[in-house]
Amino acid sequence: MSQERLVGTICRYYDNSGMAVLELIDTLGVGQQIHIKGPRDDCLEVVEQMELANHKIQFGLPGELVNIKIGQKIHENDKVFVRA
Repeated sequence: MSQERLVGTICRYYDNSGMAVLELIDTLGVGQQIHIKGPRDDCLEVVEQMELANHKIQFGLPGELVNIKIGQKIHENDKVFVRA
């Protein structure tokens, strides 16, 4: 079983675009596999796109609110973990 580390919490999810706002408490990079867990959600995704202030970035840092593209419907307050 893979180890996981908490990197942030989903603050908002936009159904029409599939974008989620993620508040980071740890570093996250494009290409990393994430595990999104909540009361109604449990899914794996690979971070393929990340934005900060409408600019594409490769890494997000603790304290930043980043936008990530998600392929499935998720919900606010879901926790986001990086799979090691």
